[in-house]
Amino acid sequence: ERVLDRGFALVTDAAGRPVKKAAGLAAGTGVAIRFADGSRQAVVGDAPPDKKAIGPKPPRKDDRQDQLF
Repeated sequence: ERVLDRGFALVTDAAGRPVKKAAGLAAGTGVAIRFADGSRQAVVGDAPPDKKAIGPKPPRKDDRQDQLF
């Protein structure tokens, strides 16, 4: 439970067994994703999502900052 509270999720297959690797799931396989505040059902796709759909990247550290000190 505490791991889920930190932002992780637990993915289980149709039999309720934890899925540890993406390679173990074929496209079209149904899974359950458990979060800290509840669960959702999902279907595995055959390609990773578009990076833009995930959200923007955090800003990069400005390497020039080190030169100020």
